[in-house]
Amino acid sequence: MRAKGTGTIVKYGYIVHESGGIAVGEHVLVAEKALGKRLPSGAIVHHVDKNPQNNAPANLVVCPSRAYHHLIHVRMRAVAACGNPNWRKCRICKRYDDPANLVISGSRRWHHACWAKRCGWKRKYRPRGFKRILTANGISLTIEEWTQRLGCSESLIRQRIDSLGWDEARAVLTPPRREMARPRGAAATAHRTA
Repeated sequence: MRAKGTGTIVKYGYIVHESGGIAVGEHVLVAEKALGKRLPSGAIVHHVDKNPQNNAPANLVVCPSRAYHHLIHVRMRAVAACGNPNWRKCRICKRYDDPANLVISGSRRWHHACWAKRCGWKRKYRPRGFKRILTANGISLTIEEWTQRLGCSESLIRQRIDSLGWDEARAVLTPPRREMARPRGAAATAHRTA
């Protein structure tokens, strides 16, 4: 139980004061007092130590928008996990990596290899305009480039990976089987009797 006039602790641990029937967070009141004016519309007060009850002015940062506040938290998590605030987390394997090594689609990020393992590269899960890259013997090419190099169809490589469960290297390095054409006519009769 808190002493009268010291506010109420609400959900998520914030201290709230009631003034004229309106509940206002203590962190907002402290930030406004430090600024000497009301917070701008859309501004969010961030707690540096992540403790919502520590409302010391040195622990508060006024963020101009919700997006900026979110960015601060993303960068804080990255520093805590890997030491680099610029790295981002693969949403599949949950490991942090340089954004140059990740596929970025809006706010979503993932490694090529993680996406391949998780989704089996099903067409409906691929982002629009995304080229599937396969790696074998240290060479990374799109399926179209592999088919030109090997002289086989795209559907054969896709079937080997998606339906048969082959790994990428085996799918592109195994030459296509060429079915022998069945002999017809007189040659077929001679072939059967031999």
